[in-house]
Amino acid sequence: MRFIFTLVLGLGLLTGLQAQQISVSGKLLGAQDQSPIIGAAISLVSARDTTRSWGNFSDVTGNFSITLPRPGNYLHIVTGK
Repeated sequence: MRFIFTLVLGLGLLTGLQAQQISVSGKLLGAQDQSPIIGAAISLVSARDTTRSWGNFSDVTGNFSITLPRPGNYLHIVTGK
């Protein structure tokens, strides 16, 4: 099944001794009928160190959110039916 992958990037800057974080969120929709893609696995892998990855699953409305430890270059992988 083909689907549309939309990412909305938001930067969350923390003060004090905490490190910068970035929040990546989006919605997965079917390409033909725009219906939500439920339960798709979304992974972001550090381009610098590919042993480090973060991920989540899309919910019943196709939405997902992933918090990363810092801004940087990431590869995205989406797996679904």
